Amino acid sequence: MERFVSSRLHAGYTIPYNLYDEGGTLLLREGFTLEAGSLLEKLQEKSLFYKLPSVQAGGNADLHPVMRDPFGFYSNVVRELDLLLSNRPNGEFANQLGGIHTDLQLLWKFKPDAALAALLHQRDAGCYATQHAVHCAVLVLCANNQLALPAAQLNPLLSATLTMNISMYALQNRLFQQSGQLSSDQRRQVDEHPQRSVTLLQDAGVADQEWLQIVAQHHEEWDGSGYPCHLDKAGINPLAHLLHVADVLGAKLWPRGYREALPPNKALALIFQGKQLDQQISGALIKGLGVYPPGTVVRLKNGDIGLVVRRTDKANAPRVLTLFNQHRSPVWPPQPRNTADENYAVSEVVCPKKLNLRLPAPPRIWEYA
Repeated sequence: MERFVSSRLHAGYTIPYNLYDEGGTLLLREGFTLEAGSLLEKLQEKSLFYKLPSVQAGGNADLHPVMRDPFGFYSNVVRELDLLLSNRPNGEFANQLGGIHTDLQLLWKFKPDAALAALLHQRDAGCYATQHAVHCAVLVLCANNQLALPAAQLNPLLSATLTMNISMYALQNRLFQQSGQLSSDQRRQVDEHPQRSVTLLQDAGVADQEWLQIVAQHHEEWDGSGYPCHLDKAGINPLAHLLHVADVLGAKLWPRGYREALPPNKALALIFQGKQLDQQISGALIKGLGVYPPGTVVRLKNGDIGLVVRRTDKANAPRVLTLFNQHRSPVWPPQPRNTADENYAVSEVVCPKKLNLRLPAPPRIWEYA
């Protein structure tokens, strides 16, 4: 069993998975919502543990929620981070955040394709500022599949990814809906947010210099055109640059008030072509995501329209579930297609909204993945 970070517990907190005492006795069931009072106080002082996910459970109901419902698990992570970022951080902030990115690493380890699909489809799980932070963390974990960073680098990088914009949480949510240009005051806040975020984190007791430096530098550019310090390539922490690449890609994959979201394959192409972006990092993302990442809606050569649900060892030949036939009539249950077969090869990425197609909820589709 693994130790649970008890400082995550608070009134209104919903337990994400079964919690046990050191002897293995079940104390709290998944889904239980805590209320203020003596029980909460006792639990905050107690050593709590959880069991790691396993496919060997006796039945679906016994599975860890990351195995049984990865999309619900993802949404819970977003909601917990949203609460943490929307309140002024305190002395327990680093421990609380550590619990959140531990859960994200569990999700990535056991259900990486669902995590990537959630990036594109779970857009009601929380506000944009929090969702973007989680999306970037998923992209960092995806790139790390190829880069294999040691834990001493990955952990502060994930912490920085989840907190890079903590000082502009409210502004980021407003800008997400804004179609016009930034005002002079908004531009100033954006320019200052890396250092202001560092100050907020320091005030909350964060002393990890790698974490703080990544946050401070995540908008710096190799040619010195970035902000706030206009550092050049030689002065930028490589981990901050990795976060910068994930930040740029994550932003392109979501719609904004002034533009539609870019299709994943086009967003990846722009990242790979970026002259100011490290090609090893861009290549790691492309290799990790594939040409058509999970969650991408595609048309096949036979005219069917389906959802990418699994990456394969061939970047341009993912596993697809057909959801609509060539006449756009629904197909249920979804039919698996091997896109390495020429008859079912991917012909293009499509936008369901433009085709007036309503996709089933991802959890329903993933039952057949």
